[in-house]
Amino acid sequence: MLYAAKGNTNAKATFNDSAPLILWLQGGPGCADEGNYVEMGPFNVIPGKNGSVPVANGITWNSEYHMLFVDAPVGVGYSVSGGDLPITAMQYAVHMEAFLKRFFEIYTSLKGKDFYIFGESYAGHYIPAVTAHLIQNYATNKIKVTGI
Repeated sequence: MLYAAKGNTNAKATFNDSAPLILWLQGGPGCADEGNYVEMGPFNVIPGKNGSVPVANGITWNSEYHMLFVDAPVGVGYSVSGGDLPITAMQYAVHMEAFLKRFFEIYTSLKGKDFYIFGESYAGHYIPAVTAHLIQNYATNKIKVTGI
């Protein structure tokens, strides 16, 4: 899920400003929705008497950053895979690089922005692996990580 900065859910509306991009990785496989809908995303999902209801999150990181939440590794949560599933952090890094290369081909105006990779829990294994892989392959992927 991608949210443009300033809480705007119409992602293309604010891509030309100077807001950085944060990729958020959750610890548990398929748990990207926790960071998105419970912690720092632009909406919280609150249980109601007629089911869950989205409400605006008043303290979202999205007010200052473009936020990208990815269910990972591939094949968990709502993601599907037609190929091999990654088992190690380095295999995960290869898959994430492929995703990010395609992402930046589609959202070209975000490619030059500051790019951070954040997360929690088991993502502490994925973040250094992805970052190291992106840095080692910068000559071919042109993805510059500003910080983790």
